[in-house]
Amino acid sequence: MGAEAVEIDARVHLNMKEMSDTAVRHIKKLLSDFDLSVSSLTFNTRHGYDISEGLDQRISATCDAMLLAYRLGSKVVSNHIGVIPSNEDSPRWQTLVESLNDLGRFGDTAGSSLCARTTSDDGRLMRALLETMPEGTAGVDFDPGRLMMNGKSPSETIDSLGPFVRHMRIKDAMRDIAKGQGLETAFGEGAVDFDQIFGVLEKEHYNGYFTVDREEVEMPVPEIKRTIEALKRI
Repeated sequence: MGAEAVEIDARVHLNMKEMSDTAVRHIKKLLSDFDLSVSSLTFNTRHGYDISEGLDQRISATCDAMLLAYRLGSKVVSNHIGVIPSNEDSPRWQTLVESLNDLGRFGDTAGSSLCARTTSDDGRLMRALLETMPEGTAGVDFDPGRLMMNGKSPSETIDSLGPFVRHMRIKDAMRDIAKGQGLETAFGEGAVDFDQIFGVLEKEHYNGYFTVDREEVEMPVPEIKRTIEALKRI
């Protein structure tokens, strides 16, 4: 299909507790046989880092995922960080700040970063949160399609988060105003302004991966192939 890297789900596709050095070498050998690298690891936790219940275990598991990402040659671990409160005096805000700062400092030594996947949060609010982290440790996994489906503007969000983007998903979508819901589409068939997004990333000297993310499609292989070919022409 012309891909240069793949994303791996660290919760579903890998058993982190059994990932010996031999297992890691085996995975890297399988990928290298196809000239592939790892663009990112996803590590979706049941709750975000704003929820105190089970937080220590969640942070520890995320640190394990960050170490595994580095061993596999990736610098990105993607997860939904939780609901960002609008009130910075909120206990949940403080919990998020402390959690992300701990993870940021760990990632600085581990060689990979936890990247906040955009869903429905306000870009300016997420930026304010990320700016509390040590310089160079904050990252964003930019998902324009998910933002569109949740009624947010990908264009406005990228304006706020451009400097923090370390991974981007190629996911297109549109809003059905009458039904009040979002609909995922093939690349170029939705309402996401990719030209504007790519322009912002170019200005920020973005050098990360663009991962084609298609969740609902009958024939994924030919569509992903067409998307990769279109991206390489841009």
